[in-house]
Amino acid sequence: MVEKLKKLFIFCFLSVSIIACNSGSENGNDGKDNDSTKKAETGYEKPRSMLYDGRKPDISEFNKENFYPIGWSKNGHFAFVKTDTEQGSGFFNFRLEILKMAENEDSWNWNAPEEIEATDTSFSMLWNKNRAVFSKELKKYKIIPELDYKIQPLIFTTKGNNFKISLEKEEKTNLEFNINVVSSAQVIIESPELGVKTFTHKIENDDFWVADIKISGYIKSPHHDDIIGIIYSLERMGFEGPPNDIYFHVIGCDLSAGFSK
Repeated sequence: MVEKLKKLFIFCFLSVSIIACNSGSENGNDGKDNDSTKKAETGYEKPRSMLYDGRKPDISEFNKENFYPIGWSKNGHFAFVKTDTEQGSGFFNFRLEILKMAENEDSWNWNAPEEIEATDTSFSMLWNKNRAVFSKELKKYKIIPELDYKIQPLIFTTKGNNFKISLEKEEKTNLEFNINVVSSAQVIIESPELGVKTFTHKIENDDFWVADIKISGYIKSPHHDDIIGIIYSLERMGFEGPPNDIYFHVIGCDLSAGFSK
């Protein structure tokens, strides 16, 4: 009788262990997405910053816009925050964006509604104050928080297709100050197998003093091999002189469609 009870106990223990293991890895990711989803259900944590620009200053330090990736959804949305300190006023600028990457469209964005003095705690204060608003929208678009982001190189291969990302820009001389500024730019992604896809950056009035544009690389979705975000940055002349400002942009790109030969 004792032996039968021991065997029954062992059988029940093994059955529960197998069910627990299967529930954590049924999506083939050892339960990582489930852990991220549980964290999202309790409210999204403040994201970590990521270095996206490698410019080396020759006059003074740059005033760089900060990049905080939040995460991707399984249907191709990417969420991130950009912040910077405005020269002259010293105000803290904050913008959260959710992009539909395959179409390169803005699905939702949020800007800080009031003037905030830039301090070491400005980001944390604003995030905590508006965390419920951010979490609601991030949940709506099913953003899964990610921590490990890396800028990928401009030449790469995926699904048997080769790709190269490059930049073409035109300059003109500002006659009033006798300096060269960027007048137009195109981000180009080429594939010998698929063709060419082009994204044009329009030089608006606010970008009139663009001294340079550079491509950093791209970040890729952990859920789709053919959806990436190309990151490039603008160097704009600073308020009444150096330091110059660095602003970044993210382009959503579908590697499986939209190419022309």
